[in-house]
Amino acid sequence: MKDDGDIEEIKTSAKDDKCCLSDDQACRLAKLAAGLDKKLDCALDIEFALTGAGDVKILQARPVTTFFSWTDWELEHEFDTAMPSNKEINTRGNLGEVCPGAATPLTISSVIKPLDLAIAQACVPKSDERCYLSHTTSWLSVMSQQAFLNVLDGIHKYPEETLSVGSKGLDYSVFGHDVTSQEMLDSALMRHQPRGHIKQNLLLVRDLMKRKKVHNVTVETFRNLELFPHINDDQDMSSQALYQDISNKFHFLLKVCLGHAFNSEKSSVVQVIILLIMAGDQETWTADLLAGVASLLTLDKSGSVESAGVPSGLEYLVKKIKMTKGWEAEFANEDIEKAENWLRTELSDSFTEFNQKFGHRCLKEFDLYSDTWGTKFAPVILTLQSMLKTSYSQSTSSKDPTILANLPFGKRLALKFLLPLAHSCVANREESKSMLIRTVGQFRTAYRKLGNILAETGALPDKDLVFFLTHHELQQLIFDDHSSLVVKSVRRRNLYSKWDKLMFPEMVFGFPSSQQAAENLPKLSGHEVTGTPACPGRVTGTARVVLHVSEASSIQAGDILVTHSTDIGWSPYFPILGGVVTELGGLISHGAVVAREYGLPCLVGATGATQVFSSGDLVCLDSNKGVLARVETE
Repeated sequence: MKDDGDIEEIKTSAKDDKCCLSDDQACRLAKLAAGLDKKLDCALDIEFALTGAGDVKILQARPVTTFFSWTDWELEHEFDTAMPSNKEINTRGNLGEVCPGAATPLTISSVIKPLDLAIAQACVPKSDERCYLSHTTSWLSVMSQQAFLNVLDGIHKYPEETLSVGSKGLDYSVFGHDVTSQEMLDSALMRHQPRGHIKQNLLLVRDLMKRKKVHNVTVETFRNLELFPHINDDQDMSSQALYQDISNKFHFLLKVCLGHAFNSEKSSVVQVIILLIMAGDQETWTADLLAGVASLLTLDKSGSVESAGVPSGLEYLVKKIKMTKGWEAEFANEDIEKAENWLRTELSDSFTEFNQKFGHRCLKEFDLYSDTWGTKFAPVILTLQSMLKTSYSQSTSSKDPTILANLPFGKRLALKFLLPLAHSCVANREESKSMLIRTVGQFRTAYRKLGNILAETGALPDKDLVFFLTHHELQQLIFDDHSSLVVKSVRRRNLYSKWDKLMFPEMVFGFPSSQQAAENLPKLSGHEVTGTPACPGRVTGTARVVLHVSEASSIQAGDILVTHSTDIGWSPYFPILGGVVTELGGLISHGAVVAREYGLPCLVGATGATQVFSSGDLVCLDSNKGVLARVETE
């Protein structure tokens, strides 16, 4: 721009290899744009010019009216983790069990991120100067609002140079079948140093020696810790004060995540070692071998695992109900609301005891948007009524004493030492997870209170919209009055049910090209599927194919549950099941652990089971052979 206001256009045929703006000019323009945005509180399309003296002149500035018009695709992918190349590998295996379906934006920012940081922090002490630390990917990735585990940076953080029994054991523990290929290992070796057996084994021994101390510190710190003790008493609390209080307590969430990550890793490693000892030099791992391992992993005392305590607690409630006069008419055959009132009145002590132990658990318990059993007891009431209306029951499983007796002396000696260690690690993992979920529950309560305050003050039209904003966006809404975020939160909530039903392949290479809702997946031909025996046994019954946790109430006594995966929210249904088959999961998964505790024949890693079978099919589950087959009837 000339001094008289005219525009001078300079044309040149020479190749321009310099930026038209200096760094100083770019910074000045950015500060000017930020100031206009704050002053006018809207997105602006700004046209500018520079004078010969370097002064900035605004030619025009107009509001961008379509700036907040997000497409459905943009909202679905706005929190996606960056994928630096198509060689990235992510999986829903394992993580798909504990975090099924979509996570709300608040959960992604306030729960998934601390879990990610905990896993990363646990890996750092075992690394060295040659270790690759990514600045673009995470151990936990997010795609289409769902959480994934990064295979190359998580599972294969310390890769073998070639396929081995070690990688095979890890596959069966986590996925229930072979997954790792040489190509995967080659990709991992491009960014990570090969596993140093001596160093890693010494670190494992060190961690196992201090496992009790680490676990006890976690339990003692979080068992009775109340992060927000006065949240329901302070009626005059402002949204600003509560938001600040929540922010100040996040370090507790990271600490309990670290404790659970530590226990999870030790549990997985010890069970892999047991599997490798049992397999020996066998190249083909038969169903008999895997069923034997599953039998050995059964704990000596039913209910000693936190997640298995839920069915035990339900069975105890059923016994107490049957001892109470009028239970059939006033509880078993009543609607849910009246049945719950009767239980609270007639068996208040037993009801309170169950809630104190398990009231913080629920379906999708890692998601802040979920209702816990302590706030919504209806799923438990339905299960109790089903248990009372049937004589169907399960006996607890027991180990086969001949398995150890038939092993060579060296293996028998090693397993006598390792099996109690494995049982202890599983129990610690489940207890620390309970502490983690209890802590998440306290943040859930605090956020609900924040939602109520924002709704009462008019900042949000609906208190539940708080779960469809990230923690940082809540700060913008509360302190800077970014009202445009309200529109976005409404759009996100409207799309959430669609995101929640999206299905992904077990292994995702690069960015997933397509996915669809579970109910739209095509049925597959065939009469049987195979999987990994997680608890040996044989049972014939009616298949109950459940594609989403919202359909769990359709389960009937004696059904063989066929589903994608289970978490602890499914535990109330285990006492009435005849067997369990999951497409995701390995020998250390939730479904496998609880099934072993209650003698339920169980298959994990049964790929395609929900597409081969339909509810109502008569099926035979033979987990001794690793097969679920349709029984033909005339």
